[in-house]
Amino acid sequence: MMQFLNNVWIALSTENATLMNLIALPSSILEIYLITKIFIVMFKIPATFKQNITYVGIVSLLSILIGNLIPRTI
Repeated sequence: MMQFLNNVWIALSTENATLMNLIALPSSILEIYLITKIFIVMFKIPATFKQNITYVGIVSLLSILIGNLIPRTI
């Protein structure tokens, strides 16, 4: 059991570009959706479900595009 936990810890704490790229897509979509919902509730913006999904889709595509164009520096 300790070996398994150690392997999980190493996998999570070691830089892995492939894993980061796989996690970045769903997490960016989730982040954009949550921020959209916060602003809609805070400012009482009347928006339909279709408008919300369209906004999240467009901003997500832009986020992915910009993320791939700008090099990451660590």
